[in-house]
Amino acid sequence: MSALSPLVLTLASTLSAASADRAAPEEPLEQPVATAGADQPRRGEWSGSGRDGRFVFAFLPGVTWGVHPAPSVDLPLYFGGALPERGNGRRWTLGYQATLSLGFAERYIEGAGTHRHHITAMTVGERRQHLFGSIGGGVAFMIYSPIIEAEGRVGYVFGKRGPLGRTLGVFGATMRLGWNVGKKEGAPLPQLGLFIGLLVGPKARQRR
Repeated sequence: MSALSPLVLTLASTLSAASADRAAPEEPLEQPVATAGADQPRRGEWSGSGRDGRFVFAFLPGVTWGVHPAPSVDLPLYFGGALPERGNGRRWTLGYQATLSLGFAERYIEGAGTHRHHITAMTVGERRQHLFGSIGGGVAFMIYSPIIEAEGRVGYVFGKRGPLGRTLGVFGATMRLGWNVGKKEGAPLPQLGLFIGLLVGPKARQRR
């Protein structure tokens, strides 16, 4: 009996240690601490959701004057797509602009119904979110006489403060420089005008 006592004591101490290990609570795993705004972009692209997430449309009718005192009424339609946001915070679109000009700003009878075809880029500034601008160029036709021209606009986007929405009102000035190669004119001539219209594009995300 005395010989078995050390063996019994050793077995009892082993069982007691095993029970203590099973009863000890597991330490919770350390969870990573999320940093608010660490992975969030400071600015969002001018992009929405759905099939029309990048589609942009503009109708910017206006009146222009050339060297002739009689003006022309411009009826431009713009179809484009939003480009990824630039590093300086401005959102650009690129597309096709078709314009019908009715009047005598072209100084010729056949120019009373001039149609224009331009590749145009437009922007609505995010840092100065109410600033609108466009620049483009292409060719115009007075029935059959071609005119090579460039055109730009600067305007103000009106509406409530905050992120710009899908539908924007725009008012501003137009400058056009055209060279009537069909009439063999010696130099380009300018046209100046005013416009007011509508710009429909993807909704801008809130800046962070």
